[in-house]
Amino acid sequence: MCNFFSAVIDRKYKVYHLAEEIDRHEDIIEKFKLKDNKLEDRDIVRLEVTPLNWNKLTKKFKISDWNFKEDEQKTLPDWYKVKKAKEAVYEVLNKFYKEQFLFDQELKELPRNFVRFIKNTKIETLKGNQKIKLMLGSSQVGKMWGSSQVGEMWDSSQVGEMSDSSQVGKMSDSSQVEEMWDSSQVEEMWGSSQVGKMLNSSQVGKMWGSSQVGEMWDSSQVGKMSDSSQVGEMLNSSQVGKMWGSSQVGKMLNSSQVGKMWGSSQVGEMLNSSQVGKMWGSSQVGEMWDSSQVGKMWDSTIT
Repeated sequence: MCNFFSAVIDRKYKVYHLAEEIDRHEDIIEKFKLKDNKLEDRDIVRLEVTPLNWNKLTKKFKISDWNFKEDEQKTLPDWYKVKKAKEAVYEVLNKFYKEQFLFDQELKELPRNFVRFIKNTKIETLKGNQKIKLMLGSSQVGKMWGSSQVGEMWDSSQVGEMSDSSQVGKMSDSSQVEEMWDSSQVEEMWGSSQVGKMLNSSQVGKMWGSSQVGEMWDSSQVGKMSDSSQVGEMLNSSQVGKMWGSSQVGKMLNSSQVGKMWGSSQVGEMLNSSQVGKMWGSSQVGEMWDSSQVGKMWDSTIT
């Protein structure tokens, strides 16, 4: 598996990488048309340099923060010298680090379209195709426009608004998104992560802990909700796959659906052809109109 920082080094100890785009050795080899047609006395060596702990990285680049590793160590060619390779790779990584890693700053916008890492940094707006790969600490983004993206959000990182096709890969701990517009997406939300509003075809893959979604409109979807996760309103063809613990849904309109509900899960109102597959524990449904359906209800009540 390829991780940051993936690189390829040749006989002249020239370092090749695509860290601004992707971390796959095969893409690097193809991009730079490197020769990879033999195993014995090969002309290139695949390398990976990964942080020992992302959270402990600081503004100053330190070699001691990184782990250096060669792929296919048993077939290393005779010309390859690890000390010389480390010197070459760390020189390139140090330069990339200064350009792509932001610490303890307050910015109106990104200094470039792609930033690999930000920690304890506040950014007012991501515009156009701007992307952040990883957000740590108390980092924040005020607004995300265009097809801007954040790969992962850890700790208490926050995004204020997401419009157009903006995306967030993962959100852990108490990360928050206030609003998501158009086809914005969040794949996973952990801890007490929250989303204020989700419009159009916005999607959330998974929600753990006490995660919450305020409103979901159009064809918005939530894959799974566990613990005390909540959805305020779901309109049009919005869907929730599974709800665990004391999860709740306020209203579900049109053809909205809930697959399963465990614990003391509740649904306030379900209109049109809304459906609930199964309800366990003390689950409740307030009102169901039109052709709404509940498959099974155990130890529960309908009011």
